[in-house]
Amino acid sequence: MIRFLATFYILLVVLQPSEWIRMFEGLPVQELTLVSALGIMALINGDRLFEVIASYPAKFFAYFIILSMISVLPNGDSLGYAFGTIGYKYIKFYIGYLLIVVANDTPEKIRKTFFWTIMAGLVVSYFCIVLMLTGEGVGAGIGVTEQTLNWRGSVQWLGAFGGGNTTGLLLLFILAISIGCIYKETSTVTKLFYIATSAVIGTAFIMTHSRGGFLGLMAVIGYFTFLHSKMSFKKFFPLALMLGIIVLAVKPQEEGRGLKESSTPERVELYHQGLQMFKHNPVFGVGSSRFKNNNRIKKTAHNIYLNTLAETGFFGFFTFIAMWFVLFKRISINLPEIDIKHLINRNVQTSFLVVAGCGVSLFFLSADHELPFITFAFLTASANQLKGEYEITSQEYKNILKIIILIILCVYVAIQLYFMI
Repeated sequence: MIRFLATFYILLVVLQPSEWIRMFEGLPVQELTLVSALGIMALINGDRLFEVIASYPAKFFAYFIILSMISVLPNGDSLGYAFGTIGYKYIKFYIGYLLIVVANDTPEKIRKTFFWTIMAGLVVSYFCIVLMLTGEGVGAGIGVTEQTLNWRGSVQWLGAFGGGNTTGLLLLFILAISIGCIYKETSTVTKLFYIATSAVIGTAFIMTHSRGGFLGLMAVIGYFTFLHSKMSFKKFFPLALMLGIIVLAVKPQEEGRGLKESSTPERVELYHQGLQMFKHNPVFGVGSSRFKNNNRIKKTAHNIYLNTLAETGFFGFFTFIAMWFVLFKRISINLPEIDIKHLINRNVQTSFLVVAGCGVSLFFLSADHELPFITFAFLTASANQLKGEYEITSQEYKNILKIIILIILCVYVAIQLYFMI
């Protein structure tokens, strides 16, 4: 039952059925699914649920939610807004995270979840391709949004994934899973199936014309290449980083969307404004979901890391980075003991492909939806199959601080590169 609800929740997020299927119109299906799942987990899988809640990733996730709610209070918002708006949004994400992790407690279950996520992605891809070829979308007269080509002539999906960039992120998320399922697959039929699904989803992804998504795809292809190479990560990463910088500079020019003529100047200004927000509100930030209200352009940062840093301040951003860091650390310690052809290893590498793609894309996009936290859940579920526990030391906290400084420097360098090119 829990596995069904977890899969159903993911399908609801990807497909956004209330926007285009009449029977779901106006129904809070996601909320009902999550509430039902939480009750069932507490009754049937109580021990497993509390084990997940007590783990480091879930703890830091909970701390991040608390600090996100606190962040709005020094900036004049009420407790009602803190709990009713910010808390409501993130607690939904948190329950969804718990549901996915609790339900996927074996490598085989994780693999089946990947399969159904890809199937949902094929549905979205089909409608996006039809939209591009015929100009006809779905959702007219049903939900809040309608599927149409955007102002650039790019395809987009519905609901939380309306917009070319957001649709690009969704399709990249699923495409990375599909590509990951090819890795070390022994069955020729299964491998051909995932090659075919990757081709279809990749076709729809290209139609979004998302530059941030394209850079994320480069990261996916780069990491997939690394998995098949004999080069060490320390040697591979600098080469991949250099290639990424070259693509970032050249690709927009090829598309007629040069850095000086496209939306890049606006994004650079938002990056600058974000750094200023953090400078003037370093402890708790300007308040969760308040980035738009604190810049003259009235938009998000187009960078989830800077957006989170500016909105929740140092402490909120620290917990956000920490919840990912503890997973990477545990995997780096325990994964080398697992054979590369073992399903546990393949699931972890598939999750890493998703993290690589979405992680790079989100340096150029903001995400006010479930996708980053579903990615987090997939990585957590995959990591939980590894043996061995991991304790955080004072050195690890220093390493997290170094990562935060590195991210701030990356944003600063991105601003300076714009003026140099």
